[in-house]
Amino acid sequence: MTNRVPNGRQRAAETVSLNIYDLSPMNDSGLSTIGLGFYHSGLEVRGREYTFSASGVFHHSPRQAPGVKFSHSVKLGEVRMSSSEVDSIVNALRQDYPGNKYNLLGCNCNSFANELCMKLTGERCPGYVNRLARIGHCFSCCLPKDLTGGSPVNDPSFGNSGSLKMPGTINRKSFTGAGQTLSSSSTSTGSSGDAEARRRLMRAAALARLDKKKVVTVAPSE
Repeated sequence: MTNRVPNGRQRAAETVSLNIYDLSPMNDSGLSTIGLGFYHSGLEVRGREYTFSASGVFHHSPRQAPGVKFSHSVKLGEVRMSSSEVDSIVNALRQDYPGNKYNLLGCNCNSFANELCMKLTGERCPGYVNRLARIGHCFSCCLPKDLTGGSPVNDPSFGNSGSLKMPGTINRKSFTGAGQTLSSSSTSTGSSGDAEARRRLMRAAALARLDKKKVVTVAPSE
């Protein structure tokens, strides 16, 4: 792979940085102080930030990952590659990182960023970024599959099918049937004819009770 521009001059060095995002307020509550935390990350090089999610490998503007809060950036090295050369390496990684392989604990954005950084600079990403996921991976056999399959960041251009729910959410379909009120004329007891018949029966029963009360028992005379 060439590091020189067409006129023979050496290509200028480009910084490679890991942009890190907070995924939980627990990071500020003590987790980060012990080298743990819930993080999303993307690797920034030559004006693009590359990342991986359930919608596959994609890129976006640096420090602008959709839907998450940027925390800090760590410089990891430099490259002397063109944008097309970087893209060639990224495209080669797509085969190993399809969207359906995404797993919050075992194959996530942080593991992708680490492998891409190794191929570009030979350096690894900071261990704390993915440490909590590695610990969780040791117990992944005890967790339900839907708890590890969602990704917090997805490619906005992927469409609704790429916007997967985070673990613990439930997708419920709303009721779409046609409802009826109690006074609807379509019910068997709500038609005007039936109502009038019931009223006639109720009046007849009331009159019958009234007639019974009018009966007076007269004691025989001595």
